[in-house]
Amino acid sequence: KKVLEAKAMRGKDGPTLARAVLDILFGSPLAGPGLVKVDDAGRLLEAKPVVNVDMIGYGASAYDHLKGDQRIECYGINVSERPTAKPPAGWPAFNKLRDQLWWGAREFLKGGGTIPPKDGKLRADLLAVRLLQPTAAGNMQVEGKPEMKKRLGRSPDHGDAFCLCVYNPPPKPKIEVGHVNLRR
Repeated sequence: KKVLEAKAMRGKDGPTLARAVLDILFGSPLAGPGLVKVDDAGRLLEAKPVVNVDMIGYGASAYDHLKGDQRIECYGINVSERPTAKPPAGWPAFNKLRDQLWWGAREFLKGGGTIPPKDGKLRADLLAVRLLQPTAAGNMQVEGKPEMKKRLGRSPDHGDAFCLCVYNPPPKPKIEVGHVNLRR
């Protein structure tokens, strides 16, 4: 229920971003100690951390590098896909996953979640987002990123990152090994 710190990294490629995420989580000689507790052999002393990665743009490459790391539970998130949850009773359905994520950020904060007190850009992004009229199908939607960019004079990256941070993706499906019968 507490977001510790936002760290913005610009001009980095996917593998560099992935390495930075792992350094923040598990530490490195340059980054110092990590956020996740491990024993002397490097084994986790707590649940695997969940890492949600925006799959659009540089995030796709970072996700490709992170998804194979057995120390984390990594989810690739594409906000233009269908929502994964239903809205609360009395509210219209979410139009896209992005709308659901922004709603989830709202619920996180309403439920007592906190943000870093000195993160002015995050605060501005969260206060700037607008709920739009429902779509023609009656679905709930928040203001699009291009419109927010135009109003803010910059991309709402901090708000988007926060939404990903507090999003709880559905569990990955279990893959069962079986037999496939092929016929000509």
